[in-house]
Amino acid sequence: MAKEKKFVTFAQQRHQEYLYNVFTIVFVVGVFLGITQALFSYPADWIFGKFPQSPIGSFLKIFLQSVYTGVGVYLPFLIYQIIVNKTSGRYFTRKNASSRPIDYVLAIPAVAGIGLFVQYISSQIAAGLRDSGFHLRETLPDIGNSLPDSIFFILCTALIPAFFWEMSFRGIVINNLKKDSHAAAVIVAAILGSFTFTSIQQTPYLLITGLLLGWLYLKTKDIFLTYACSAVTNGLLATKWVLTCTIGRPFLQLQSTICLLAGLIGLIFLVVLMIRKKFKTTHETTDKPLSRKDIVLALLKSFGLWLFIGISVFRMFFGYIAKPTQEYQSPYDTQNSQQTTQSE
Repeated sequence: MAKEKKFVTFAQQRHQEYLYNVFTIVFVVGVFLGITQALFSYPADWIFGKFPQSPIGSFLKIFLQSVYTGVGVYLPFLIYQIIVNKTSGRYFTRKNASSRPIDYVLAIPAVAGIGLFVQYISSQIAAGLRDSGFHLRETLPDIGNSLPDSIFFILCTALIPAFFWEMSFRGIVINNLKKDSHAAAVIVAAILGSFTFTSIQQTPYLLITGLLLGWLYLKTKDIFLTYACSAVTNGLLATKWVLTCTIGRPFLQLQSTICLLAGLIGLIFLVVLMIRKKFKTTHETTDKPLSRKDIVLALLKSFGLWLFIGISVFRMFFGYIAKPTQEYQSPYDTQNSQQTTQSE
């Protein structure tokens, strides 16, 4: 007996086509992230090399590093927002927020603790690859040459990129996709955000924190809350990097304990937060959303998705992971050798 075909209404078909087009557009925009970051980074390297060796020059260099990174991420999504919605949007507002002070108390330690733990695990995987003979082309931030430089570096890394990240992924991506599927909106935003950097040490923690921040944004509609979580997480990771560069081996011996405790504390706070807020999100519109099957099919049929995956894989294996050669030494290896020399 032939299987009866599922009846699809004209409205459902249009909805599927719309969702397919949105997925494609968003992922194609994600592809341009690599292009805009390259366009911003190369002039930045040239400009930074012209700065005078002075406290003001060092402060300006650290500040512009964060601004260049953030703008390079935000620009493609801003162009997408203007073309599709004819407006830049006003997402950095608490107009419809439902969060309470207790949400900040629970969410910030949850996201920061889990982010710190995941980044530590990722760094151990990267260290294992280096021990196996591979070189990872990491772009290491400049923390300056003095204590004021390091403090300013931590502040800039914490506050500036988080603003552009939240505007791009929680503000633009999630708000453009959430009416069709909350799950798809959160996952797409997290995937796009995690591949802004081609790095084993950064991609996993950006993916996990992106999922947490997306869920948190849909539950509270408070981009200031997700910004606070993102800023604190970035600030802690920047502090960890500064301590690694300045203290070296003594801090590295404590790092595993600190990150494991942070992850445990973060998990406890997350469980309490999810019990309080309830995991499931509710749709704001009365329109019946597409089924999970239809959403998955629309996503898998998206040309932009496969283009984004292909370029990301290419960047990872041909631009980031380098086969061992005697001539090539990664900046991370150089940094570690300098730390070892100083500690001895």
